[in-house]
Amino acid sequence: REKRKAHGIGRWFSKWPVWVYRLHLGWLLGHRFLLVTHCGRRSGKIRQIGVMVLHYDPCSHTALVAAGSKSADWYRNVQASPAVEIAIGRERYRPEQKFLEPHEIAMVLSWSRRHHPVTARVQSLFFGWPWKASDAELLNLAQSLGGISFRPARLLDEVIE
Repeated sequence: REKRKAHGIGRWFSKWPVWVYRLHLGWLLGHRFLLVTHCGRRSGKIRQIGVMVLHYDPCSHTALVAAGSKSADWYRNVQASPAVEIAIGRERYRPEQKFLEPHEIAMVLSWSRRHHPVTARVQSLFFGWPWKASDAELLNLAQSLGGISFRPARLLDEVIE
């Protein structure tokens, strides 16, 4: 199957947060979008993409995100080599990343739909995900998605102690 690249409004939608962060205005986005800086798995070039955050924990500074599919370039790149940097709001850090299991992705999607229905609805329309989905349907959807948890890497002092 031939891979489709984003074009038109889809391409703009994935790029506008990059420009917001490049202009040092990421604080305007709060914790709803983050900027992933990663290394291309084939080219080795530094790449950036803006990703919608499904859930943010202010205590641990952990952001949970979902890729539109497991074949998304940025997702495959961070699978091959961990993300170089995350920018979210006013924060920038070298992340620890954990790939989420499908049941974890389904739980986060469900949480996001309850707590942020407008942004979750926009995300569903953008990716063509079903809006009125049962828990079983969300789990089925989550099987095709990639999910990642990003949080600041531990400081060297914490590792030594």
